[in-house]
Amino acid sequence: DSGTVRIFVVEHTKLLHEYCQHQAGVYDVCFASDGKMLFSLSLDDNICIYDADTSYQPMKLIPLRGPAVATAWALPDTASYAETGLTLSVSADSNLVAAVSADGSEVVVINAPLCRRAANYTLDVKSTGKIVAAAFSPAPADQPEASPVLLAVTTTNLLVSIDLDGGGRHRILADNIHRSPCRSIAVSPDGTLIATGGTDRFVRLWQLMPSGEIAKPLTYIAHAASVNKLKFDNRGVSLVTIGEDETVLLWDVESQASDGQAAA
Repeated sequence: DSGTVRIFVVEHTKLLHEYCQHQAGVYDVCFASDGKMLFSLSLDDNICIYDADTSYQPMKLIPLRGPAVATAWALPDTASYAETGLTLSVSADSNLVAAVSADGSEVVVINAPLCRRAANYTLDVKSTGKIVAAAFSPAPADQPEASPVLLAVTTTNLLVSIDLDGGGRHRILADNIHRSPCRSIAVSPDGTLIATGGTDRFVRLWQLMPSGEIAKPLTYIAHAASVNKLKFDNRGVSLVTIGEDETVLLWDVESQASDGQAAA
């Protein structure tokens, strides 16, 4: 809540750097896929970009709030962490960062190398519900020049794809994706697997077919409480899940497509 971002060395949990660039609580942080930048998103309606090559020195503070989106980025007084958007996602090539607004109605896309806003997209929340979390899926291998697709889960338990090249057009990939509200989403580096986590304590793995359709998911009981965060490793063979039960699990998903099982 202090607006502070701390960087630790995992091996011995030593505090490496500490910066306070925000004037309100920090709701999400994430590294660029290549590890060269770090991003933080705060309730002060700013994204801060840090240079990981120079002791994580802050490079740029990018404002997200504009006259048209003032309400979208204001967090309701009664909202809890699990009920808000305010999440970050970084594309596989580290060029794009997507930030979901607090009310889940808007996504702002940042051009990371240029440290500036690239676009913003507003979802038709009447038809889809509000965005809870989002993750980039890489562009198809046969279309290397295309922008990555943004996949999102909504308050109405929909899994949708948002076409950044098509002005933010969306397509519903699946409905009723969890028994109770979905809270998190992650996409494997090759774009073939989608992981979702919900307040039903389940982690679900969805296989994205070349046709753009998704197969029936594999479902695993993961935590004793809501699954709030998921992340694939850079090779796509492991999945990390973070639960509201204050546990972190590491899942082996490398063989799931062949035998339908994942071990935690």
